[in-house]
Amino acid sequence: MPVALVYNETQHTVERFENIGMEGDMPEAYDKLLTILDDAVKQQRENTRVMLDADHPSTCSG
Repeated sequence: MPVALVYNETQHTVERFENIGMEGDMPEAYDKLLTILDDAVKQQRENTRVMLDADHPSTCSG
């Protein structure tokens, strides 16, 4: 599944959780959603960095 889709779907689910107050009723599930969201953001950031580095090889970091 593409990272952007994972991010969008998880963000939507987090918003639904928050809108109906489920983050307090199901804290473990809410924490898992936040972890998935965090991982998706990190993956997207890395993908973007790789694409930018590919466009400008002289600016590669690391």
